[in-house]
Amino acid sequence: MKYGNPEPGRTNQLLNDEGMVRERNQVVGKYIPWLAFACAGLLLVIVLQSLWWPVQNDTVLKGSLTLGIVVLFTNLAIGLMARKIVLKYSPMLILIITLLTSLAIGFLTLESNEFWNVTYLAMALVVAGVAQLRPFWFISTAVGVWVVYLALGLATTSSYPYWRGWGTVMLVSTVISCIIQYIRYRENAKLENRWAKAKDESTTDPLTGLLNRRGLQGPGQRQVQLALDSGKTISVSFCDVVGLKKVNDSAGHDAGDAIITAVADALLFLSRDSDMLARWGGDEFVMLSFGSGPPPPLFEKRLTSYLGDNPPVSKEVWLPEVTVGQITAHIGETPTLDKLIEQADQSMYDRRAYIRSHQK
Repeated sequence: MKYGNPEPGRTNQLLNDEGMVRERNQVVGKYIPWLAFACAGLLLVIVLQSLWWPVQNDTVLKGSLTLGIVVLFTNLAIGLMARKIVLKYSPMLILIITLLTSLAIGFLTLESNEFWNVTYLAMALVVAGVAQLRPFWFISTAVGVWVVYLALGLATTSSYPYWRGWGTVMLVSTVISCIIQYIRYRENAKLENRWAKAKDESTTDPLTGLLNRRGLQGPGQRQVQLALDSGKTISVSFCDVVGLKKVNDSAGHDAGDAIITAVADALLFLSRDSDMLARWGGDEFVMLSFGSGPPPPLFEKRLTSYLGDNPPVSKEVWLPEVTVGQITAHIGETPTLDKLIEQADQSMYDRRAYIRSHQK
């Protein structure tokens, strides 16, 4: 796939934003587990108080419950701010806290016989729609709240008309929660696509669609390490397009871009699925291959043959010519990718000097 030029400055802005988010997450993420446990512990105390230490004046109990809900909302807000840190565990955490809150509300309702407390269950449903970004966890949280509500209805059958009325409130809250969940899920999907596109643009050469220098660094080093750890050799081929500067000066950069694109297509056509290709510089390409790779003279012949059969420009503008240097890392060696590319680049210059000396 060929990628167009990214919007100027947009990729860097997104990457800077990502760095700021990561830095903020590292700070905030340290305190999230403590807040979560404090919140869960507070709500557990409320539940136990409702079971074994009922009070005649339920003002203290209501105040404790309200405080617990405030702590819950605060914890969820901080968790959402640092979503990348808590993304792995936050759905389960939110589910547990929401269920504890619902149980506390249920015991409070049974003790006080005040049915308006069901509004807290309705609020818990809305919170689930806001906080749970994954459909599975959202459904689990909503089902848990509904189980608490239905259990309360069964425990107070004499107040059936009240529960039927509050059931309507719960249904409306569920619908609102589902709408919120859908909107958040859709917006989150859009955001993920934007990040994926920004990351792709930052690691992909827009002209050829190959990896750029930045995009090759991490995956390339891992491929080198993988090959050597598995007892295989790996080769780095460094390909340079001969005469590109002259084409740019005489025929314009459009002709030069056409040549670059054609060379990239030739490399893609001749490479294997396991090979890794990148545009290293203006007229330079790098290919990582498991094994020793094709010998430079044979590789040059195949490339020029493909370019001759599929000329990007007329032969008067550019006669297909490339120079390839190659270096191979063997078992027991521990080279870095940069070192291998540096050696392959030097091998390319040595080969070019050899070719020119024999042309004379």
